[in-house]
Amino acid sequence: MRDSFHGPVHHRVLSNGMAVVVGPDRRRPLVGTCLLVGAGSADERDGERGAAHLLEHLLFRIEAAGGADYSERMESIGAVGVNALTASDFTAYFSVAPSDRIHDVLRWEAKRLAPLVVSEQIHRDELRVVRNERQQECDDRPYALWLEELLAVTLLPEDSYRNLPSGRPQDLETLDLASVKTFHRRNYSARNAVLCVVGDVSPEAVMDAAEAFVNGADGLTSDGRTNDAPARHLLGAAGMRMVPAVGIPARMVFSTHWAPSIRHHDYAALTVLTGLLGRGRGSRIFRELVLRLDLIAPQEGYVDVWPLLRRPSYLTGFFSPGPDVNIDHAFDGFLAVLRDLASGKAEVTQEEVDRAVLLARHDAASSWCDLGTRSLALAKTVWTHGSGVEPGYDDKLIGAVTPEMVNHLAASVLSDDNRATICYVPSEPRPDVGSHQ
Repeated sequence: MRDSFHGPVHHRVLSNGMAVVVGPDRRRPLVGTCLLVGAGSADERDGERGAAHLLEHLLFRIEAAGGADYSERMESIGAVGVNALTASDFTAYFSVAPSDRIHDVLRWEAKRLAPLVVSEQIHRDELRVVRNERQQECDDRPYALWLEELLAVTLLPEDSYRNLPSGRPQDLETLDLASVKTFHRRNYSARNAVLCVVGDVSPEAVMDAAEAFVNGADGLTSDGRTNDAPARHLLGAAGMRMVPAVGIPARMVFSTHWAPSIRHHDYAALTVLTGLLGRGRGSRIFRELVLRLDLIAPQEGYVDVWPLLRRPSYLTGFFSPGPDVNIDHAFDGFLAVLRDLASGKAEVTQEEVDRAVLLARHDAASSWCDLGTRSLALAKTVWTHGSGVEPGYDDKLIGAVTPEMVNHLAASVLSDDNRATICYVPSEPRPDVGSHQ
């Protein structure tokens, strides 16, 4: 196996089922490490909502050695970029450290899979931090809750993909340490994790150390994933839902379609579709709705994908109508762009595909700009596609996308019965705000 940029990548499955991937890079005496656990907010059960993100915080406070917690020990050896990411399908921990301290890093990473031991005081401290993050990043930011609003109209109440990593205020108020420990015990196992190490290291030495340290952890060996059942959804059941909001600077529309999951063979075509439809000044939405019709406000992008592993992904278009434009008129223009593409009236060209592929490759290159993000990108690739993927797997998939593939995908994804739409409006409604059906 080879990664997309820097030579051979070595793989081993440990005796406890954990996948370890090592990519040697001798250019600097540094090493990037990522431990990815295949559990996120979508794996939370009743009484655990918010546990995935809170657990991420707590695992930086576990005692590493000599009474110091993980963060303090990593700082003491000169580690930088020590961070983590909680998503719906996984949680990842990553850092960059001097390569001669890789054994220390691996020993401390293994503790994340051991039984969780933190005090009630640490739990209260970190819960307060998580609540503050939710307040600052969601509740106090205009439009930040758009995904929660869309999930409310596209997924049934019992679907755990409605559990976002930020948690909900009412759930965070009652989230106790025992529930977090239950979530950890069920999901943080060797078989449910990938360890990626990239940098100035010997693959054999890293794998031997990982075998020793991770096997020494007392984590479970069962797979804790709970969301393999078919999704049930409400897409296409209603028209545009109006969401009154205080303090927003302008009206904003979010219109979503269910699309292939990140593991689906059409996901590369979805990436290209996203770029040609709504990224930058060369996209269809910008050229038609900004330059030609002057219906919506200029912005960097108009379409994005929320990639999911065990559910269809969300392909979402978003735009703000011009200040004097009726919102129904703007939305009609937006739908016309989608319908012309879906119907084949305005077929995808090779030039559009080439531009979108270039954007996707630029995104991939930026994720490999340092060893920490490179180890994270590699871990996500391995978790998504498996450790036996071919050299440059993602890049090859993107490069193989044709206009015909994008046309076919657009016809199936951009249909009217596969759409849900919300519109943020000021709490003092304007006379021209419509209720498009």
